[in-house]
Amino acid sequence: MAEQQQKNGDNAGRSANPGGPKRTQGSGQTSASPNETSGLNKIGSDASEASRSTAGVLARRKRQYLVATRVLPGLAAAPANAIHESLKQMEDIEILRRLRPKGFKGLGAAAQPGAHEIIVVRMDDQRAEALRQSAPPHVVIEEDGRLETGLSLFPASLAAPRSSAAAPAPRRRREIQFQVLGERDQPLAGAGVTVLGRSFGALAITDQAGAASVAIFDAEADLDDIGAIYVQPAADHWECFMQRPMLNPAETNVIRLRPLAFPQAVKPAGEKPMSWGREMMGLDRFATGLTGGGVRVGLIDSGCDNSHPLLRHVAKGVDLTRGNGASDWTRDEIGQGTHCAGIIAGTGDPALGVSGIAPGAEIHVFKLSPGGRFSDLI
Repeated sequence: MAEQQQKNGDNAGRSANPGGPKRTQGSGQTSASPNETSGLNKIGSDASEASRSTAGVLARRKRQYLVATRVLPGLAAAPANAIHESLKQMEDIEILRRLRPKGFKGLGAAAQPGAHEIIVVRMDDQRAEALRQSAPPHVVIEEDGRLETGLSLFPASLAAPRSSAAAPAPRRRREIQFQVLGERDQPLAGAGVTVLGRSFGALAITDQAGAASVAIFDAEADLDDIGAIYVQPAADHWECFMQRPMLNPAETNVIRLRPLAFPQAVKPAGEKPMSWGREMMGLDRFATGLTGGGVRVGLIDSGCDNSHPLLRHVAKGVDLTRGNGASDWTRDEIGQGTHCAGIIAGTGDPALGVSGIAPGAEIHVFKLSPGGRFSDLI
């Protein structure tokens, strides 16, 4: 009898739902929990628990996601506050920030405050998929994807033919020594040397002496398996791509890069020199004095190095990848933003005949790469 009573007590305890509706005494009414109001529930917590790390095991990396609501005909959208409260109750979800887009003004008198807010969270993929399956139609859960520029990725046409789906055996085969030199054999520091093999790719950065050592970890690789070498200098020199290079494993392989040279174009007396790029775009037909003065241009890219002699007038910008608006917008790790700024508003050097399309325009730099996400655009 005592055992039967104990079982009944256990069953009664398990049937209680501490997170469900709570009945108020004497009223007969129920007060909805935040999970009911938002439409989100704690489905997927078991799957998330399985992905947590144990002793000596790496945890699964979490990703950033955007959680928001959308207006659907015939459905009342839950306010962002209710969704925020529901997410706060889920221990395996980290709330990073809430975004209030300035462009949304509310749709009519029925619009609720905060209905168009976006919540940025961090959670693992299994938890995100579980929330998608359990969320009502008006709740949107999407990955907060990374923003990348074209120059931050190696051209697929060059890498794909020399890549393989099979991973090479992890054995240190050999090291290949390189030295990158520029004009008058000046060592070039900060140049990237990429070696592409049959099933591997290896990269090294040159030091102050222009030297770099590329380690090959494919146990079966030989020098004949190296299909190409790509060298990308930090500045002032042309890049270099060599197919089927002849390499010496016992000595330093020297690579000389050509400096950026701008040959003087022969122009009639009194006519301003014009670069070939501007002539190809027909900009030499513009009336003299059209410099873009009074025009403001927003440059959304990888920043702008305004220490360049032709870009010292670029003085306004913000770094949206750091979250604090610091002056890191002047640090361009990729180089594309600086390149684009020069095309738009380089002040021009009469000695070189190089200038931007609108050297009088005011550039506003918005750095979003590397490290930026879709949420940084909102």
